[in-house]
This record gives sequence, C-alpha cells and structure tokens, in this order.
Amino acid sequence: MMQMKLLVSTFMVTVLSSLAFTIVPGIRITREIKKSIRDFQKQRSSLLTIYSSSQLERSPAFDQREEGGAGGPNIVLVAGFESFNKELYVKAAKALENVHLTVFADNEIRISSTETNPVFADAVKGADIFVGSLIFDYDDVMAVEALLPNVKGPRLLFECSTELMAYNEVGTFTMKKSSSGEQAGPPPAVKAILSQFTSGKEEDRVAGYVKLLKYGPDLLKFVPGEKASDLKIWLEAYRYWNQGGSTNVKYMIDLLQKSYTNEDISHLPKVVVTPDIGLLHPLKDRYFTTPKEFVEWRYSDDCFESALLKGFALAPKDAPRVAILLYRKHVITDQPYILDLIALMEQNGVCPVPIFINGVEGHTIVRDLLTSEHEIKGVDDGFIVRDDSFQSSKAVSVDAIVNTIGFPLVGGPAGSMEAGRNVAVAEKLLREMDVPYIVASPLLLQSINQWKQNGVLGLQSVVLYSLPELDGAIDTVVLGGLVGDKIVLVNERVRKLVSRIKGWVELRRTPRKDKKISIMLYGFPPNVGAVGTAALLDVPKSLENILNQMHKDGYDVGDFATNPDACGERYVP
Repeated sequence: MMQMKLLVSTFMVTVLSSLAFTIVPGIRITREIKKSIRDFQKQRSSLLTIYSSSQLERSPAFDQREEGGAGGPNIVLVAGFESFNKELYVKAAKALENVHLTVFADNEIRISSTETNPVFADAVKGADIFVGSLIFDYDDVMAVEALLPNVKGPRLLFECSTELMAYNEVGTFTMKKSSSGEQAGPPPAVKAILSQFTSGKEEDRVAGYVKLLKYGPDLLKFVPGEKASDLKIWLEAYRYWNQGGSTNVKYMIDLLQKSYTNEDISHLPKVVVTPDIGLLHPLKDRYFTTPKEFVEWRYSDDCFESALLKGFALAPKDAPRVAILLYRKHVITDQPYILDLIALMEQNGVCPVPIFINGVEGHTIVRDLLTSEHEIKGVDDGFIVRDDSFQSSKAVSVDAIVNTIGFPLVGGPAGSMEAGRNVAVAEKLLREMDVPYIVASPLLLQSINQWKQNGVLGLQSVVLYSLPELDGAIDTVVLGGLVGDKIVLVNERVRKLVSRIKGWVELRRTPRKDKKISIMLYGFPPNVGAVGTAALLDVPKSLENILNQMHKDGYDVGDFATNPDACGERYVP
C-alpha cells in the first residue's frame, strides 16, 4: 500500500508549541490585565458585527499567478487550501498605494512532484515579505520550506504544517527553536496572559486559541518590550486574515507594508468582526447566534411567508432535521456553494441547521449545542451524563449530523497532526448522540474534471475518507469540486446526499421488528462446499449467537426464535 504523505497542522502547533500556553512560575497577572480579559469576554457577543464581502468575479486562468498594487515592499502570498480567495487578495492590494503583491495558489508551487515552479521560486527569492496560508501537502511544504530562508523580511505562516509554522518570524519574534533546542516564543509575561484563554480540557485547547487570536493583540498593550510588539504584529495580521473579507485583507496587507517600512502602526483600523460561530439561511439577511434561535425562526410563520413570497421551496415541518457543519471562511467570503447547498437540501426534503465554525471547534458544537432523542432519553433515564458545558437554552435536537469541512471532528485540521489522538472524545460524543454522522464536502484540492477522470486522490482522500472514518463517520459524499478557483456544487451529488440522509434517518425510525437485515457468509470458491468456512472459526455457532442476540433485541428472525431444533448449522449448506 502506498504510504500517504501528510503534513497537517494549525493553531494547536502554532500556539501550543511556539507560544507555550502555560502559566509561567513567578509571573503575576496584574489586576488591570485580569479586568481586561473579563471585559473582552463580556463584550464578545457585542462584537458580532455582520460583514459580507462583495461577490467575487470568476478569476483568470488557474495556472497563472496574479499581481496587485505597485511599488513598495514585494509581498508574496500563497493561498493554499483557500485558492478560491486569490482574487480577493489581489483586489485588496490594488486598493492600496505602494504595495506590490504576488499571489500563488497551492497548485502553482510545483510543476511536478519533485520540481518547483521556477516562477514561484524566483518570486519567493525576491520577496521582502512572505505570507502563506493553509499549506498542507507534503511536496508543497518541502518546496516552500526550501525557499523561505531567502525571504528578506517578515515571514507569516497561518495554519500551515508544523515544518512551515516554525518559519514564522517578525522582527525579534520567531517560532524557530534555539540552538539549545528550546522552543522560541513570547516573553514570560506574554505567556502568562495567553494562558488565560485555555480550558482544562485538552480537546478544547484549539478552540480556546481562536479566542486568543481574536483578543490577544489588545491585551499585549500591557506588556512592554520589542518582542511583545513584534508578536502583536503577527497576531494582528493573523486576526485580519482569520476574520476574512476584502476590508480585513486590505488592512492586513497595509499593516505588513507599514511595519516593513517602519511607519506608525499604533492606531490600526479595527477588525471587521464576524461571529466565530453562527447560523445562516438564504431567506435571512443576518446571522443567527444559536441553533435554538435559528430553529425557532425556521419553523415560524415569518419564515414560511418569506419563502412563499420569494418562491423558495422549504422542506416540510416533519422533514428530518440535520445539523450541517460549515467552514466559516467559506461563509464570510460569500462562497456561493454555501447558500446553494442549503437551498438544495430544503428543496429535496431535509431541514438543514447550517452552523459555520472555524473548523477546530466541531466537537464543541456537537457537545454543547446539539442533542438528540436518544441523548435526551438517556439523560432522563440516568445512563447519560451531559458535560457541564451543555447549553440547554441554546441547543436543539437533530436527526443527523453532516460535516462539510472534513478532517477529524475533534480539532478539525489541528486534530490531524496525530490521527486518532482524540478518537475517544469523538466516540463518546457520537455514541451519546446516536445519530448518523456523515462527511460530505466539495473537493478543495481537485478540480471537478480531475475528480471525474481519476477519482478522489492523495491528500484529498485523507481529509475526506481516512480521518473522518477514525471518528466514526458512516458515510461520505463528494458534493462537487473546483472550477478554476471557484468551488462549485454538482446538484446530483447534493440530491444523493439528501437521499442517503433520508435513508439513514428512516432506518433509525423503523421499528426493529420491521427492519430487513442480510447476513453475508464467505463462500469461495463456489460450489465446493466452502460456504461459511473460516480458518479456526466456528461460523455456524457464531451465526447462531448473532441470531439469538438479534431476537433478544427485538428483531424478527423468523422461526429461528421458536424452533427448538434451530441452530447455526441449519443455515450453512
């Protein structure tokens, strides 16, 4: 079997290893800092400024780099797993003066598995500033890593592989290990501040880091020193990038340009904030903050009247209710496939509860904001104990969960660094929910034509099949892929997904006595008495045990349950 080369990392490696999220002995958190942290936490809900970036036009040829702006520092940006945002970056740079930005997609890094694209190599070697985002593929990582030492100035790597994250460097702030092997990072006082954003649960660390990256730069104003100032530049740039949209991207590029030329950056424009988590629907021009709020609206007269007015087909009220986990960056950059997916699911008879997340907090949504008939009954009967973080006033019951992001349920892209590490957490969540968990996603690393010709390949198959299977995903459906730089759905695939969801939910609702089950026995080679044979195994007795257990569990096993002479041998010719 071919060995799959996979390098995936994100916030966890960035912050856990490099920013060393531990309280440092001897460092005292001042009253001012504690008060500021509390204030930020209280203000979090008021920061949910809704922002919608302009609709992107179709980008030029997929194999061409794009440039924006002129003069000033030479910035090279690689849009890895987000090649659909290439044009967004170019447009933002063109809106600024004295900026020269060259943007590459991940498929433009190499011209073969072993040879780097010479145009890309020359651009990086001449770069004053390098920005890379979501670069995972092994060969891409190796090619980029070999070129990064040539960059003259700051290097900012966002949510890339571990190897590339180590090259983050802004002034005196670096994530490289020292010659003694000690991990670089912020000064002790900064580490003490950062530690306030973590929780006691390991699986919640990465989700906690999202809070840090949102509020951290503001708290660093309490810490003197050049290193803290340089770290703030990195965090501010990351925050602009993470929030996304044309305005924030423009602010990020402007910050990098001004910091490189030593201009005043003491009064930076405020980040245009969108919720870290929210819900949306084509019939509503705002985000919902909780599943409960969304569902109350979705089943309201207001929703049905709006649908009637706009000719929008809604699923009936008794349709299966399905939680859909969406990638937040796709939502805030107005990727058309998001609303298309919701509309198609409604049209085909499934009621979606579309929740967008950063990708790292999928398990917290399932644990804290979703429930099911099985879990509710288990809690009432006392054999399930919910986590203290469950928010009953915000949660809703669902019949199935569909993850359109791929990657593990716990940690998202960050959870991929150690496949299987948090399987026990995911297993507990899904076992207690006891609803179908399906992974369905458009291909973000392959074009639709490549998919049709060759199937799902390489890293894409790991993201879509291998990692989710460790969590317990029972089904996977490809929903579409790339056309140029745009994500496009294939309608037939969405209909297939809906059909599978309906089938799984209907099967769950069917009484056990009415379910039809097939048991397949080994029988090769045929016609030589090999049916039910297996080395060192008693197949007839095993079959007998299975049928007895099914009878106890309420399945109809025919006369096996009443015939005193029934045995496994009877069913094996």
